[in-house]
Amino acid sequence: MAKTFMCKKCKVSYPEDGFVYRDGGFGSEWDVVPPCRKCRRDKIYRDRYGISLVEVEAKLGQQHFHCGICNMKLPSIEVGNVDMDRTAGILRGILCDDCSWVLRRSRFNVDLLQQAVFYLDNHAITVTTQQNSAAATRLNQVVDSSWRFEC
Repeated sequence: MAKTFMCKKCKVSYPEDGFVYRDGGFGSEWDVVPPCRKCRRDKIYRDRYGISLVEVEAKLGQQHFHCGICNMKLPSIEVGNVDMDRTAGILRGILCDDCSWVLRRSRFNVDLLQQAVFYLDNHAITVTTQQNSAAATRLNQVVDSSWRFEC
């Protein structure tokens, strides 16, 4: 049977894997039972963003456990990234790693993201047109060569 420990903050018993601990692990002389994963995550959200774990879980529930941008399934809150409007202090949504990375790299600049969309749209049209014209040229070459080699 797995050992259970009580979180010193929420007073809920969890198995050993419900805790994050440092050197020595459980049972060492200097070790005190740390807060559980949920309490640690709540502290991180409160310190970084000024919101609670309950607010984050509620937002993820509103999104039906999917990324707010690409709609990819997020299996748990630990997989999602909090997207905050820090100037207004508003939780915008929970995002997957890739979408969060795109927003961070764009420096949350809407104009830059719109330019990227414009670039992709124009590039896709140009590539499709080039591919179609290249295919038509190859087809014409095949048709022309077949007429030349008639017996």
